[in-house]
Amino acid sequence: MTTINMNGNELDTQYRYTMPAFKVQIAGKGNGIYTIFNNMDDICKKLNHPPEVIFRYIAFVTGSSYTEDRNMLTGSHTPEKLKEIILHYIRHSIMCSSCVIPETIPEIIGSKKNLKINLRCSACKHVSPFNVTPKYMSKAEEIIIKHIQSGKPWPQNKGTMVLQKESRHEIETEQVYDSVERSEIVDETDGTQQTNEINPFDII
Repeated sequence: MTTINMNGNELDTQYRYTMPAFKVQIAGKGNGIYTIFNNMDDICKKLNHPPEVIFRYIAFVTGSSYTEDRNMLTGSHTPEKLKEIILHYIRHSIMCSSCVIPETIPEIIGSKKNLKINLRCSACKHVSPFNVTPKYMSKAEEIIIKHIQSGKPWPQNKGTMVLQKESRHEIETEQVYDSVERSEIVDETDGTQQTNEINPFDII
């Protein structure tokens, strides 16, 4: 399987939100075994979450150590197990609780000693608090807060729904301008300009 449905339902062949399956290389022996991630950047681009955040979350869940400059975690981690971990993360850290679309952006709220995360959906604009109840999610929130506080940029690639909305808006805008241009007829006899009402059903 080359892609994974981000809702976890692999039977839904029409689902538009997909991410690449993990491509890993397990190397080393004995206590020195480690896992190299060959496509984490591609995965994180789909998630709109930084690789560092995802690496640190997986490292916490698996009890591994993360080596940032080598895209590597200590221990042996199979694509199947990594898929299970990332789908749990997506469900609670990325999915919008209102429209159930994985296009949220985290925002820090609260006081300095009690910082929390809100998830703002770029598709439906709903804002919901980060749910720390599920297993490991309090650590996920902590990792996200630390990354944002560090000043490092947070990826905000436009999601499918946003791009579709923009595309529809551009098409509608073009249609309006096209209708205006078609309705402006210049009277060549006296050089004046007339604006005629045009039935849209007459336009082919």
